[in-house]
Amino acid sequence: MYGLGLAESELSTLVSRHRDEITVATKFGIDVNAAGKIFGRVQGPMRRLMTRMPQIREKVRGPGGSNAGLANSLLYVTSPNTVANAKRSLDASLRRLKVDYIDVFLLHDPQSDLLPDHEGLTAYLDAQVESGTIRTWGIASDAHAPNGEVEQMIWHSPVLQAREDIFTKTEEVTRKHPGARISFGIIERGLTGFTEYFEQFPAEREAWSSRLDCDLAAASGIANVLLSQALCSNDRGPVLFSSTKVHRIFQAAAQAGSEQMSHSQSAKLGELAGAVQAWWGGDASHEN
Repeated sequence: MYGLGLAESELSTLVSRHRDEITVATKFGIDVNAAGKIFGRVQGPMRRLMTRMPQIREKVRGPGGSNAGLANSLLYVTSPNTVANAKRSLDASLRRLKVDYIDVFLLHDPQSDLLPDHEGLTAYLDAQVESGTIRTWGIASDAHAPNGEVEQMIWHSPVLQAREDIFTKTEEVTRKHPGARISFGIIERGLTGFTEYFEQFPAEREAWSSRLDCDLAAASGIANVLLSQALCSNDRGPVLFSSTKVHRIFQAAAQAGSEQMSHSQSAKLGELAGAVQAWWGGDASHEN
């Protein structure tokens, strides 16, 4: 789905050359429609336009979730999460990536009304693990309180990918999930909130830099401390991070390899997040 359907094909050469060194994770449950495939051919210039004009980017992106935002409604289509659709998607991913197996096969943001037979789908995915076509599978959910068939399938999944930014309370289903956990969405809202807060209250930046024993003067410093907090919070799997800036990738890798944030520092960062949320109040523009 990423790169408007082009990401897997574009990564195939790199993956084939370094298959034993790369963990391949891909998703099913959402597809690029005809308009999305056309847009995919010109997404480079469009991305540059949205970088220069953030207001357009925010309108296109929407607040997140499989059914939210202009981009999702115009470029993507959801289909029932059936065994047949899962098989079709898996076969297509294997073909585009030019590999014999997928390491992590994730169902994207499932909805109960699109999940007619979660037991049958679970059995199919388990069978693919047994056959070696996938190494493991999981659920990638942005839902705050999954229920019904979705919750049952989450409990049976070996992997759960969930949003865990500094402002989002970790739901019980995420905390108690027995398998591996992948954290995503760890930086964006925190970076926005902290930056706006420090711009409004400049003296607080220096005070919190001292309390947290880190430099919060620049956006990169804030991003690094948010990454450290996420790594501290998730001891059962990876934390997702992406950037189009190579130097930020190296900075994040260095941060991940440095000494882990202490629980005391994590608690103090939570206090800062609480102060930012109290300042934000009920402004809906800052909600997920």
